Amino acid sequence: MISEKLTKELQEIIKAEYGVDLSFAETAKVGNDLVESFDILAKIDFLNKRKKQICQKTNECGIMKMLT
Repeated sequence: MISEKLTKELQEIIKAEYGVDLSFAETAKVGNDLVESFDILAKIDFLNKRKKQICQKTNECGIMKMLT
């Protein structure tokens, strides 16, 4: 969950960039959804890098070899 301060900052950014007035609750939902999305992307990136490292160390790449 993002802080109250970050939620208010995001609220100001959304207003300035898009001209949309969101309620505090709506802005908090947007902020939390963004954090969750980036968390998922970071996990995917980490797993992909880990798989690549294992592939390079073991030389057992299978389909990974074809994709890279």
